[in-house]
Amino acid sequence: MTEKLRSLLHDRATDVDFATPDLDTLVRAGDRRRRRRGGALVGGVAVLAVAGVLMVPALSGGDDPVGPATHTMSTAPLPTGVLSWVTGSVIHAGERETDVGVRIAAYVANDTGYVVAGTDNTVYAVVDGAISEIGRVDADSVRLVTDH
Repeated sequence: MTEKLRSLLHDRATDVDFATPDLDTLVRAGDRRRRRRGGALVGGVAVLAVAGVLMVPALSGGDDPVGPATHTMSTAPLPTGVLSWVTGSVIHAGERETDVGVRIAAYVANDTGYVVAGTDNTVYAVVDGAISEIGRVDADSVRLVTDH
């Protein structure tokens, strides 16, 4: 490389004026991308929940008549911090299961056990293996909510 070419390249490299990036625009673009991902995640979870609600009754074997809970003690207590699901009148939590004695319309897990709404519109608490009636729900909109 000749001296003339070297000094020309050096002059051109030092004379470049790079524009300062607009950080506000970059942050806004990143926030939009995160919100879009979060929305897609929430939408996916909602689709899975709806599919689960529609598939569980179909897979549970029809409309078997199941009477209300007449017993107060079930098997060993169910764990609460594990994956759980319902089939008919049975709560499955990890490797354990408990038959509540009534077909389950909705359920939630909380810190101490499970709360179950039966198809008979009665709400039951399942805590430490004991099943007890704690209330009633509206037949048109069975919905249970919990928080920590």
